[in-house]
Amino acid sequence: MDQAKSGRFIAEKRKEKGMTQKELANHLGIGDKAISKWECGRGMPDNSIMVPLCDLLGINVNELLMGETLSVTDYNESSEDIILTLIEEKESLKRKNKKNLVSCVMAILFAAVLFVLMTMPIQIQHNWVYFFDPLTFIMNPILVLVMLLTTGNVKPFFQSFFIIGKKNVDRNRLFSSQQAVKLAIASFLLGGGMITVFDTIFILGTMESEPGKRLAVALLTMLYSMLFALLLLPLKYRLEAKMEELHEKSDPS
Repeated sequence: MDQAKSGRFIAEKRKEKGMTQKELANHLGIGDKAISKWECGRGMPDNSIMVPLCDLLGINVNELLMGETLSVTDYNESSEDIILTLIEEKESLKRKNKKNLVSCVMAILFAAVLFVLMTMPIQIQHNWVYFFDPLTFIMNPILVLVMLLTTGNVKPFFQSFFIIGKKNVDRNRLFSSQQAVKLAIASFLLGGGMITVFDTIFILGTMESEPGKRLAVALLTMLYSMLFALLLLPLKYRLEAKMEELHEKSDPS
């Protein structure tokens, strides 16, 4: 099944019926942004909407999935192909969901074990080494929270933890949550790296040796680069959000 082809077919049949995206959406009881996404090939109608949509467009479900008008012969052949494809996709989705669940559980267990180890000091050559510092531990999450606030992604970020457990999720919410999580990951990495470089510069800069001070100055380039990258992250995600809004705009024709 080709989503782009099905999307063009939906747009073609909608225009033949003389309906705008908004009018079609009103008949289906959904938002016109969903129609726009279908026609742009960035999604397909849910199972509950397919039959009403086909009735409105004067087509059948097979034609919708194939993205073209079918003859009787083509209809029978496509039915078999679609059934086999749906079975394969269902089995593939089951395997993928199972792998994702196992990966999530393993990641959570690993993070929990790592956190416990971080809070326990380790003795190395008669010296105790601590892997947990409260100030350092809280600085990075605060920085990430600021980035999420700046880009308006706080709510989508926290919604992502609830979305992963749901079967039917609104595509707009899913996209927003994905963007928010990407932003959080990038902020964690850049923020952590920037704090590490800053601390290293501070340590080297306070040394009495000349090579240490020169190395501290040399590291400033990396610190500035990471800082500018961090400052540009909100702009990047704002622009992506704007681009998504443009894609979702209804076609008045």
